Amino acid sequence: MIVGISIAWFVAVIGYEIRRERACYPVDFLSLTNVIILLAFVIPPLGFLYVDAYELSVRNLFNGTFEPKGISLYVTMMALASHVLIVLIYEGMKRLPFVQKRIVGSFDRVSHSLTSQDITLVVIVLSVVGGIAFALYASSLGGWQKMWDFSHHIRSNKVQAQFGFFKIIAMLLVPAFYLAFASTLEQRGGLKPLWGLLSLFLGIVAFLLLYHDGSRLFLMIFILTPVLAYFAGKERGFYKFFPLIIGIILAYYLFGDSVFKTIFLDSEFKVPTFNSEVLFVKISGLLSEFSFPFFVLAEYIDRVPDTIAYRGVSDVINGFIILLPSVLVGPDPQYIFDINRSIFDAPIPIDALSFGYAAFGLIGTAIVVALFGGLIALCDMFFANAQRPFQIIIRTAFMLQIPWLIMYGDPVNAVKRVFATSVAFVLIMMFVVYRTKMES
Repeated sequence: MIVGISIAWFVAVIGYEIRRERACYPVDFLSLTNVIILLAFVIPPLGFLYVDAYELSVRNLFNGTFEPKGISLYVTMMALASHVLIVLIYEGMKRLPFVQKRIVGSFDRVSHSLTSQDITLVVIVLSVVGGIAFALYASSLGGWQKMWDFSHHIRSNKVQAQFGFFKIIAMLLVPAFYLAFASTLEQRGGLKPLWGLLSLFLGIVAFLLLYHDGSRLFLMIFILTPVLAYFAGKERGFYKFFPLIIGIILAYYLFGDSVFKTIFLDSEFKVPTFNSEVLFVKISGLLSEFSFPFFVLAEYIDRVPDTIAYRGVSDVINGFIILLPSVLVGPDPQYIFDINRSIFDAPIPIDALSFGYAAFGLIGTAIVVALFGGLIALCDMFFANAQRPFQIIIRTAFMLQIPWLIMYGDPVNAVKRVFATSVAFVLIMMFVVYRTKMES
């Protein structure tokens, strides 16, 4: 039964995506949300058709702590209901008269008149603040070399950075690179090569920071953001290079682990060997890496509130505490991520549905997904019709970050991942206000 529901769900989403009009080309916030939900909650039950290889990958991922039986149907129905609610809220929000009159295309309308000097100042602020924070963070670990050497140990929590919050501030280098890249596309004449060199430098520094941070997903998002922004609205160009983009993603997945171990752990680089059996296990393993929300939600349904008490809004508060220095807040509170680590004996993230369920049960999940549906609807409407490169790249950055909160949904992670782009957006809007006052 669960497999039949998943197949019907999959077909329905594909049909919906083919028929609906997107807010921007080639994908919008809802498109990515639909794909991520399929990966997280539809593909896992379909994986049960290939029990041996798939369950082997799942057990390797979760150390054999949970067998996906018993409540799998409940998880599927709950995830399906959440997906339907997201789509209903999205479709309802975008049809509201207020949204149609005031929100649609607002970002383009209010920021289209910003000058290249305004964007240059934003890049300078982000680069200076992010660069200083990066230097302070490296200093807190004993210098650049030790920071590099400790990368793997920090990710596995074997080494704690005393001023780890500086790393969050240093992420401002990422939108600094995005906007420098956008300025490179927009510039004409002699300044274009200079902007190109600046964007290359900022891109390398931001790449090293993200590589140190250790999230393969968000490193891939960093790489794809300028690519998708460049091809936004260019239908032929996008499809021409689409196979190349897919090739980059697959190469990153297949060889990324070997490259990581070679750089950080001084291991000998080994080219993976492939045959039909190995390839099947690789594909199964890739799908299982995206399927952790299915099993996390199953655990929380099983444990909350019997062995894990409802957490209320504490995790929302914790999401903002993470931005403060530890000397101001004292010992770290118990994050919901820590509960996940204790359940699975591994650093498994928590998805948005499980986060809502841990907060207030079914009502909590309904509230979280309804707010999420409203958020992506407003984002799609607000960033619609973006034309200038800086507008497109900010929209693309948010579009590749926010939908992933379905899988990485605890507020601490949300703040970490969206903080830098949000600061860049706020700075741009501050210049919009300034220009508006100057013209009035």
